Amino acid sequence: MKLYNVTWNKSDAVIESANFVLENYNYLEANVTDTADSSGIEGANVSVFNSEDELSESGLTNSSGYLKMVLLEFMQNSSGKYVEGNYTVNTTKVLYDEDSRQVNMSGNVWIDVGLTLLVNYWNCTSGTYNFS
Repeated sequence: MKLYNVTWNKSDAVIESANFVLENYNYLEANVTDTADSSGIEGANVSVFNSEDELSESGLTNSSGYLKMVLLEFMQNSSGKYVEGNYTVNTTKVLYDEDSRQVNMSGNVWIDVGLTLLVNYWNCTSGTYNFS
């Protein structure tokens, strides 16, 4: 059974069937913006790694700089409970600095990530030079 965005007393769960698995998931929402003007950064890569440094989830932000992911908090079966709740979130975008932070998924998490442009470049669309 998979539960999403549910708050309950997890210590009350007793699983007796060897075939039953309970998984509890929560939402990670990321808002990625440019530190210069607070505009959303489209196409920023948000990668989430579990406590064993294994990739759990990744995706790209939309045109507003927003991305929503579902991450496992814990899994329980007849053998016991296995907590997965601590993750490392890495955010990257070409020409920008990187951001890395720790999150605990014991509930839903919202993160605001500000990235700073690293280089000067010519904007072919507007015909302007960006001085950072």
